[in-house]
Amino acid sequence: MPFKIIMGITNFTISKCGDKIKEYNMNKKLYLFNIILLLISCRSFAEELIPFSFEGKYGYVNRALQVIIEPRFVMANHFTTDGFAIVSFGTLNPGIIDIDGNVIKKLDYGFIRHIYGDLYHFDNSRTKDIIRIKDNKIIARQTDYPGITSEEGYILAEFINEENRYFFIDFDGNRVLTNLIMKNPSYSFYDQRARISNKDWDPQIIDMEGNKVGNISFVSLGQRYSEGLIPAKASDGVTGYVNKSGRFAFIVPFISDNTIPVATNFCGGYAAIRTSESPPIWKVINAQGRIVSGNILVNGMQDFSDGLSLVSIYNYEKKETKYGYVNTKGEYLVKPIFESADSFENGYARVVYNGQEGLLKTNGKIIWSSDIMKDSPIEKDLKWEDTRVIVTKFEEKKQVQ
Repeated sequence: MPFKIIMGITNFTISKCGDKIKEYNMNKKLYLFNIILLLISCRSFAEELIPFSFEGKYGYVNRALQVIIEPRFVMANHFTTDGFAIVSFGTLNPGIIDIDGNVIKKLDYGFIRHIYGDLYHFDNSRTKDIIRIKDNKIIARQTDYPGITSEEGYILAEFINEENRYFFIDFDGNRVLTNLIMKNPSYSFYDQRARISNKDWDPQIIDMEGNKVGNISFVSLGQRYSEGLIPAKASDGVTGYVNKSGRFAFIVPFISDNTIPVATNFCGGYAAIRTSESPPIWKVINAQGRIVSGNILVNGMQDFSDGLSLVSIYNYEKKETKYGYVNTKGEYLVKPIFESADSFENGYARVVYNGQEGLLKTNGKIIWSSDIMKDSPIEKDLKWEDTRVIVTKFEEKKQVQ
């Protein structure tokens, strides 16, 4: 599931490497010199702002953990480097704010999705437009679920009133690579490569000219390249990661569903692969394809960020999911104990433990939101029971580690 919709935010969680999260669950960011200087300053400051929650509302703190924007949102994303963040004011009531907390744009009903820089997709059920918010220019109308993209400058958009719906457009809305006929799922360019489904629904890799890369016949492909690699399964059943030449850089076994391999993007030289459905087993690999961890018994792993992967375990008996963090050696920073958790970014991750909200650090210590609001953000040891639930449909028991 490449994205999740929360309170009107179509929220793609982006790691430090710019990787879109891939989570597998068994149930489921200028014209004058002074303006340029200001923008550079804003970008630096924006990257320092960290979302946190207190009593169910979201706000932002700086790296000194001083409250910069008071908690008042139902949900809040990280700021982009352009100095904007998507927030939610209520159910299906999203908006965009600047680094001072001013509302730049808001929908009374619908969804907002960040594409790249200051380009956003606005969907209020009547109009579905891609808008550049700095000049409020609509660059494409009646588009659905445009793909988030990178500096390559091409956006994949679905034009809902046309027979052949999928087209690449540039950042001004001009169509490019118009000879391509694409089906769903198809994705945008990263590392000068895009993963698309051709007119026959077959997954393939294309370059910036729209040419097919490599000769491998794929059954499934990851959503995008990261650090020059993309997870893939060939028609002969071989699995591994494919390089930008369209050849397997290395072969490593992992499971795959019909369209997407159950493997994460590379970030910082590491990725996670799922090698078993039941029991659910994941392993960490390095950029040479070598397995560098033991078995990790969790249902889901996300891209590594700040050297840590957010993992999830589902308890079938209690019908609840708990979250924790694993390092690149497969060792737990914190085992799955959190009711809610985000991936790490800029050294912090928002978590909820036993109903208490806080910011977890990469050293495993926590700063509780209640202390942040009292202007006394003190690192504390996180005390938790050293147990976890092993979860498969056939085995549900508490195992002491």
